[in-house]
Amino acid sequence: MLTIPFWVAFACALAASLVVSIRYGRHAIHPRLRPHFGQVLILFLLMALTAHANNVVVTNVVLQNANALAGTAEIKFDISWDNSWRDAINYDACWVFVKYSVDGRATWSHVALKTAGTNPAGFSAGSNPALQLVVPSDKKGVFVQWAAPGNGNVSSTGVILVWDVAAAGISYNSAANVAVQAIEMVYVAQGAFKVGSGGTDPNHFYQYTDGSQTTNPFPIASEAAITLCLIHI
Repeated sequence: MLTIPFWVAFACALAASLVVSIRYGRHAIHPRLRPHFGQVLILFLLMALTAHANNVVVTNVVLQNANALAGTAEIKFDISWDNSWRDAINYDACWVFVKYSVDGRATWSHVALKTAGTNPAGFSAGSNPALQLVVPSDKKGVFVQWAAPGNGNVSSTGVILVWDVAAAGISYNSAANVAVQAIEMVYVAQGAFKVGSGGTDPNHFYQYTDGSQTTNPFPIASEAAITLCLIHI
């Protein structure tokens, strides 16, 4: 059986298509090919930014509730995306991760979250009770996804992640730049699968047989090379 990654990105390239808007009061900046950022102070200075990628929108990012004793701080934001879905096997999700810089944006490091697991203590999926948060064991980000089968456009306000500030070695009176990123992804279970819609949409993918049809999805059942067609010279 074919072994494939559990998470694969949706349709289009992400970085090249990212359009970012950053707002500071009355000022707006549109960087073209660099991450969006907002300057924050670990001690409760607020940051607001907006990002768009594959219809994913992250807004109203706030760094709050810094706790020097626990070595943590909360990252709060709103998130929405279109055409989300979950069935008994497959589902989409938003992979959300955070970058920070403490040297004036010259270099960026990955935020490590405090706890792994599903809906860890201190984390919140926000205002939408249909969503859950899944933090993998490396704690480098979180999947925001349906908790049960469903479909439709999704939004949630007040999503909260807990940043392990102590692990980053950042002083609580240090200034930092923080960038929140979101990528729409889809879970694909391990095993044989087919590619192609089975429909007649333009430029669709299908398995060639004898030239009489153009709708059969293409089966992939192993890691062997794929033969697309035979050429006779």
